[in-house]
Amino acid sequence: MSVREIAARRALASRESSPRSNRSSSPIRDRQIVRDRNPMGDHGNDMEQQQQQQESGQEQKTSATATSAQFTVNILAEIEALRNQVSAHQDRWDEFDELRNELAAMREERDSLKQQLEEARAIIAQLQQQPIDWSEESFPSIGQQQHDSNNDDEHEDDSMAVDPTGTAASKWAHAPEKEDDEVVDGVTRARLLQQQQQARRVQQHQKKQQQQQKQQQQQKQQQRQKQQPASYAAIAQRNTKPRRHRVISAPSEAMVAWATRGFQEGSGNTGYTFVYLNSPHRMPHSEVRKRLRVLGVAQARILDIHFPTTGIVGLLIHKSYEEALKECLSKAGISIATFDPLAASVLQDKKHETTVDEDKIKLVKDIHQRRILRTCLFMPQAHVGLSIMKYFGSSQYDGPHAVPATMVKAYQQQRPAPKPRRQQRELTPEVAALAFGTSDATQQQQSIDSNNSMDLDSQQSNSNNDNSNNDINQ
Repeated sequence: MSVREIAARRALASRESSPRSNRSSSPIRDRQIVRDRNPMGDHGNDMEQQQQQQESGQEQKTSATATSAQFTVNILAEIEALRNQVSAHQDRWDEFDELRNELAAMREERDSLKQQLEEARAIIAQLQQQPIDWSEESFPSIGQQQHDSNNDDEHEDDSMAVDPTGTAASKWAHAPEKEDDEVVDGVTRARLLQQQQQARRVQQHQKKQQQQQKQQQQQKQQQRQKQQPASYAAIAQRNTKPRRHRVISAPSEAMVAWATRGFQEGSGNTGYTFVYLNSPHRMPHSEVRKRLRVLGVAQARILDIHFPTTGIVGLLIHKSYEEALKECLSKAGISIATFDPLAASVLQDKKHETTVDEDKIKLVKDIHQRRILRTCLFMPQAHVGLSIMKYFGSSQYDGPHAVPATMVKAYQQQRPAPKPRRQQRELTPEVAALAFGTSDATQQQQSIDSNNSMDLDSQQSNSNNDNSNNDINQ
């Protein structure tokens, strides 16, 4: 450190330690002190200031260019938005001009229509005051009008053309829209309206005349009928409906087979059985019958359809139809399923998973027996259901479909057999005396008792024969 610097520092320290009144100094002295502090002089400070000014100038230039570019972009965007707004306002203004022109045209048309309507009303009022001639000379009859229109149709049909849309264009088609200069004025429209009203009035008058003529004819007929005496046949035919004569013109093969089975000897193959088929999914009964009908299976021989478990369809049939059914199914490539309705695997409810197999078999057997009872109860023919229950409930049957005797009794209680309504032929004592030539009362009573016993025996034999025939037919 030089001597000058040391001296300058001492002087500065003395000034700071001196009181404030003595601290004021002149500018020349301050410059001297600064020079004493900075030995490089003012030249170094000037160079630093110039460098700082150059750097700040460059920074200002770059920032100015960036701000100017952003400013220009913003100005261009605002100008484009203003242009779009101006174009939208121009479009709205054009639409407003079009609407204003249309409104003016509609007002002019309204004024013209009002004028035409006033003229038409005046003409209608004048025409209503004039009398109408209802004679046939002024207005042709309806028959003449129809004849003329038919003649016109014959001529017009020849010239009928077909338009590109595919419809026939004739005189009855809608006419094309006319130009403004071809629009009918109010007077012409009033005349057309007058003609239409006159034509309607003429038609109404003619209809009234026809109705009056019909009424007169009916009154004349009623008077004639009153004058003539009524016969018994005419009175009996008044409130009777015609009978329909049902005649089988072309019986089908199924009807022929049904008719022939009633006059054949009974085969030993009597009874009922179930035939089980595989099925991928559950389907309605109507769909099952439809599929069987397509395969050629006689629907009348299928007594019932049920679904004992998943994937199995059961068909209840008579044993006499079992071979024919299997043959029909084999032709279609359908095999009979080997299914045991009393197996424990039939019960697939999850709540019985932990149940023992013996209990499952008992439960499955009870369900199967109840299903048979319910099927027989809801059959349309009660005697068929009774025959099925008796067969499966007999002691001779030992198959899987056996039902207890209590179920047979329950069926008979729910659907009792109808009692036969046959007249008991009894001979009076007078007829017996004439027939046998005896007058003794005891002999007559014996003959009556013998005849009655014969009638009862014959009734029982006939009922047994009917039941056997029903079993055979099934």
